[in-house]
Amino acid sequence: MVSRNKYKLFLDQNLELQIVPMNNVDDVQYYHFLKEMKNRGLTQFLFTSKLTINLLLQILQDNHIQVVNIKLYDEDEQTSKKIKKLFENYQNGDIDSEEVHSILEYLEDDYSIDIRSIKVQNLKDNHGSLELFVNGIFLNRDEYWNNFLKNAVDIAWENG
Repeated sequence: MVSRNKYKLFLDQNLELQIVPMNNVDDVQYYHFLKEMKNRGLTQFLFTSKLTINLLLQILQDNHIQVVNIKLYDEDEQTSKKIKKLFENYQNGDIDSEEVHSILEYLEDDYSIDIRSIKVQNLKDNHGSLELFVNGIFLNRDEYWNNFLKNAVDIAWENG
């Protein structure tokens, strides 16, 4: 099995995204890690459902990337599959981003965190998958995803 690297997104004092490795941080050390990052002037970057939807729309601009999985907090597999299919339809050009936003309007509250995680993979290159969680933690096995994700989050966040 290929090992995956673990990172967390933070904002620095200039509101710039920072990627902090956390391979050696286990569940017991997690809150100590957060406190240490806060002492360094970093604030957690968290993903609302609205931001996650904007991020997926941005990520899927690359035709070689496919949504592998979308997990919701309520573990509603049927709805997860419908949302995944919606993004496939977007990527295939069957619907546009406005239609995605319209259909998922019920999730796009600024304070909603209904989407627990997303997992995508690059079909063209052998970069493995990227799994992103609402708390800003992400897993990958190839650093390709770090800059890709940082750029996509910057654009998705800017698009609000």
